[in-house]
Amino acid sequence: MFKEMPTRDAGSFNTIIGALVKSEKPERAVELFLRMSMDGVLPNQTTSAHVINSCAGLQISICRKSIHAKIIKNAFECDVVVGSALVDFNAKCDNLED
Repeated sequence: MFKEMPTRDAGSFNTIIGALVKSEKPERAVELFLRMSMDGVLPNQTTSAHVINSCAGLQISICRKSIHAKIIKNAFECDVVVGSALVDFNAKCDNLED
């Protein structure tokens, strides 16, 4: 159904990405995030938090670093939810110094 939508925005991507995170399908959530970028849809704070949580589930450091760079680029680093997701990811990966 999602693929058939004529227009997909950040809200529709966030809904599906969030559902994938809650369904414990982090690989699919990251894949959809990449599709979002390829489709030219800009992520927002909700997207960033969802994807960080997906990366935490996968424990992929390069994923976190890439998302963190996008967060800084989009000036989301002061967002409490995004910051909390980054701290959670770093704690799960024993990397609280970043």
